[in-house]
Amino acid sequence: MNCKLVLLLLLGTAAVSAQPPAKVYFEVDPPNAKIEIVSQGSSHLYEANREQYLKSKGGLLNLHIQAPGYKDAVVEVASEELPLLPAHWPKDGAYRLEPSSLGAYLHRVPLWILPILLLALAFYKLAGSLRLLSRRRVEVKQLATTTAAGVPWDLPPGLWVDRYKVWEKLGEGASGVVYRVETEQGDEFALKLLKPQQIHTPDMLERFRREMKTLRTLNHPNIPYLADLGEFRGMSYLVMELLGPTTLQDRLSTGPLPAGEAVKVLRQLADALSFCHKQGILHRDIKPENVIWGEGRVRLSDFGLARQEGSQTLTQEGTIMGTPCYMAPEIVQGEGTSAQTDQYSLGCLAYHLVAGAPPFQAENPMVVLMHHIEKNPPPLSNVPQALAEIVFTMLRKRPEHRFRSLELMIQKLDKLEL
Repeated sequence: MNCKLVLLLLLGTAAVSAQPPAKVYFEVDPPNAKIEIVSQGSSHLYEANREQYLKSKGGLLNLHIQAPGYKDAVVEVASEELPLLPAHWPKDGAYRLEPSSLGAYLHRVPLWILPILLLALAFYKLAGSLRLLSRRRVEVKQLATTTAAGVPWDLPPGLWVDRYKVWEKLGEGASGVVYRVETEQGDEFALKLLKPQQIHTPDMLERFRREMKTLRTLNHPNIPYLADLGEFRGMSYLVMELLGPTTLQDRLSTGPLPAGEAVKVLRQLADALSFCHKQGILHRDIKPENVIWGEGRVRLSDFGLARQEGSQTLTQEGTIMGTPCYMAPEIVQGEGTSAQTDQYSLGCLAYHLVAGAPPFQAENPMVVLMHHIEKNPPPLSNVPQALAEIVFTMLRKRPEHRFRSLELMIQKLDKLEL
């Protein structure tokens, strides 16, 4: 879109006005730029003898170049260079003004492109609206079906929960249901939905919200990451990293782990718990069902009972939260929780790893709780002595008699020769 503008420079004075003017060709971008001489120094005639003219030391010309939408420019050109233009003109023979607004850029765009861009944008908006309308119709239809069935948390495949499409149910517990979901971009996650009958219970709702808040602060390879959270049909939900369906409990149902494998699992869980403790967070519900089993890596999940260390519990007075088989004596006795409390629960899980069962079992949960207070765990057979000592140190009745921190326990594990 560049063009050559011809500027007639009247060089010389009135006394020599008979001489023909010099024709200088400028290539300017944009082509509608206006060029005028704003000042002129001592000029020389354009002599027929080119070499003689070039030897002369002429004055300078100040050229004012301007165009709508562009920044004005004043260019200084030596008179002896005039016959050589545009070869010596700045920027490869053309002077290009700098745009000062979007309009200057649009000036370069062919007019027929703009309607096409507007039509494409309108089509994109319309297609998005139609997709959203279709999704909402499916939601209304499936909402009516599930509500009539009395199980609004039982989400059918294909239902959209905000921006997540439900594919299948992965599991169900007393407080919530977990689904495999997918975004429009094809990313898969696990969506945990709190059952509606728990909404009226402030403790359960607060427990679920605390799990959301807790997971958002944790970034560790052995802890699932939290991607999103929200509400659907009056129920809270969180969206987490999608992990395999197998838990440590599923693996232990086939028998205890070999000592070497048990140490690897125990070390990963201890490292995850130690990270939580450094953030001031207690898990308070460590058990095989809350450990996701993966190839070479385990993940500590379900932070529903987690709370900041030193904060007040949200459970009702007289209610014990946790799992009896993995509960520390100080919890049963109402002495509160600490990092050593999580350590005791991890010790129960470690015992389960190598023995194939928790240290204390009974049909009556209250009997199990009393055993944690009054009885010592049964001896471990077919387990290296050094590993057994680590497990029993974690299971000591008084918190102050256990490892001062899980980091010290990890150091002991790293020194084992199995």
